[in-house]
Amino acid sequence: MQFNEVAGKPPKTDWEEELRLQNLILELIDKGLVHSAHDVSDGGLLVAVLECCFAPNQIWGAILNFEFSQSPSSAYFGEAGGRILISAEGENCQVINKTAQKYNIEFKDLGFVSNEQSLIVNKHITEKLEVLYSAWRQGLKI
Repeated sequence: MQFNEVAGKPPKTDWEEELRLQNLILELIDKGLVHSAHDVSDGGLLVAVLECCFAPNQIWGAILNFEFSQSPSSAYFGEAGGRILISAEGENCQVINKTAQKYNIEFKDLGFVSNEQSLIVNKHITEKLEVLYSAWRQGLKI
């Protein structure tokens, strides 16, 4: 809650689209095309990316470079449903995209996992993962 005020309405859920999305993910998993899948909800896309970077026994970096049609803050932190973040081998992207089209689900290649200990997002964010991990584990000090 920001400014001690609850406001706004959550976006409507398209249940048919949600079912197609879930079926797509299940097919991709069954075919062995994805390494991981993570919902994009609490905190939005960048929080989901960071939660994936903070894997047990390994911290991965990510380099993202993608276009968006809304403001950066909405693209990065919007909590609208109907989105799943997946990781996959680069050579699987064409098959994943084709499978997504079969389900009438939009697929976007956001970037790639990196051994670098940083999160780099477009030209907006460059931060060491140790700083982000500390904030994620301990919370923000206000």
